[in-house]
Amino acid sequence: YTFLTIVANVLLMLMVILFLWSNATMFLHGSPPPLPDLELSEDMVTSIASLLYVVINKVLAVAHDIASGKDFKLFLKVVAVLWGLSLVGGWFHFITLVYLCTVIAHTIPAIYERYEDQIGGYTKVAVETTQKHYKKLDTVVFSKIPWTTMKDKKML
Repeated sequence: YTFLTIVANVLLMLMVILFLWSNATMFLHGSPPPLPDLELSEDMVTSIASLLYVVINKVLAVAHDIASGKDFKLFLKVVAVLWGLSLVGGWFHFITLVYLCTVIAHTIPAIYERYEDQIGGYTKVAVETTQKHYKKLDTVVFSKIPWTTMKDKKML
């Protein structure tokens, strides 16, 4: 099953149960199921919209900077993360991935607390090695790429 299928089936069962319950109470002269009023206040909607407005604009500004080539390092990071997510997403269904992330999110802090010294040592070595490889890549490849900005290009 996919995530959408599970959500749709759960909502379908909920709606059928509530429909049958409310119709059965008419025949049995009982009280209908207690359903709360599902309304949002105007203040709540306005505050959520203004918060979303700010967050979405920040995300779009960062996406614009990445897409326009202003921050090449961030571009490479985004490409690497998206490629990794694409790879991992091809191996698992969404629900399985959510389950694995939940289990990992609960076990990693406990493991880190227990083996903090060893993990810190390995992390330090990994960061130093990564920085060494990046410096080599920067001198061999990135330094030879001619970089232009939007200001350098003339608009027609």
